[in-house]
Amino acid sequence: MNAALNAYQKQAVLNATPEELISMVYDGAIAATYRQDQSKLLEGLQILIHALNFDYEPAQNFYNVYQYCRYKCQQNEFEEVREVLGEIRNAWNENVLKRK
Repeated sequence: MNAALNAYQKQAVLNATPEELISMVYDGAIAATYRQDQSKLLEGLQILIHALNFDYEPAQNFYNVYQYCRYKCQQNEFEEVREVLGEIRNAWNENVLKRK
């Protein structure tokens, strides 16, 4: 069963659009907050930071929010990070994924 689930997850990632991949990273980072897995959460935030395109004005705002989340993660304030990322993920899914 675990092998089948891993194969399904791998296929989902391989078939995902860039926009869907960002949503998956949000989901993974939020899941890490529930497990209080600082390492995985920081990894997810780093991926989100590297995905930013600073040619566009909102990128700096997102960078600042992700840096805030990194700080809160390091302070073990996982609920705060979960709330912030949850709001962003919901807006992303509503405004980016549903437009496709």
